[in-house]
Amino acid sequence: MSSCATGHVTPEAIYPFDARGVAKRFRHAAVFGALDSLQPRAIV
Repeated sequence: MSSCATGHVTPEAIYPFDARGVAKRFRHAAVFGALDSLQPRAIV
């Protein structure tokens, strides 16, 4: 994660995830799969 000394997160460290493009029946698994793939302290 990229951040400055004050603890603010840089825009490059934020990962956009739009679940609207995922079929409704797969959405739950897609969201949890995306969350599971993040590193500790990563921001979505």
